[in-house]
Amino acid sequence: MQNTVRDFFQTLIEGVQPLDKKNLSIHITFISIPVLVLLLLNLGSSRTFSFIFGNLHVVKGFSSNQFMFWAQAYMTGCTFLFLMIFPVILFTISPVKMEYAYGMRIRGTARHFSVSLLVIAVMIPVLWFSFSMSNLNKFYPIYKPISMSDWILYECIYLPLFIPTEFFFRGVVLYRLEKFFPGRGVWIAFIAYAIGHIYKPLPEALVSIIAGYVLGMLSLQCRSIWPGVVIHAGIALLADIFAMIQSGYIHKLI
Repeated sequence: MQNTVRDFFQTLIEGVQPLDKKNLSIHITFISIPVLVLLLLNLGSSRTFSFIFGNLHVVKGFSSNQFMFWAQAYMTGCTFLFLMIFPVILFTISPVKMEYAYGMRIRGTARHFSVSLLVIAVMIPVLWFSFSMSNLNKFYPIYKPISMSDWILYECIYLPLFIPTEFFFRGVVLYRLEKFFPGRGVWIAFIAYAIGHIYKPLPEALVSIIAGYVLGMLSLQCRSIWPGVVIHAGIALLADIFAMIQSGYIHKLI
């Protein structure tokens, strides 16, 4: 029994060795992925927003729609914090030498936006069919606007969250994983991305697996997250529009 316990602890120690400069970067990368995703899912939710701010007098006076609006603003801010700001800090401490490490370049990526438009065009009939033949329109739109200007304002605080999302999953994390494990980085990255959809409707969660692969490969091809941001934000916007149409809610705004 003593030998078994000793062997177990020896295995634990060997699992984090050797911690040379390269392997330290690998460990930080792998540890940061689940930690940051879990922090976002738990601390960046509307439930947490309610827990932190729910007792404020002004929040108590919110309608359910007003609450959802400010909860979304809170969630977008948390997404920038956990998927963009914290990763930059962590990966600056443990840098990996590679070109276009953050995937933020725009120059030289114009031709890749044609792929973005093609993917969005392909998804239009898929989304329309999905919202007409499923219960997705009971989940979406998450926010029920009271006017067109109200809806536009909401989209302005909702759609930007896809910048840190792409930055994390198809930018800095993907490029580091691809550096450590050439040809396999995109597979590891989209597993974490799919897990991030655990609270979404099952059809959307399953599609996130395919989306993670497609967006990851596009990012690797052009070394930029921006074509992926266009796809992600464009499909999210279409989803909201189609949900309002299929649920009949759009007639309240016209």
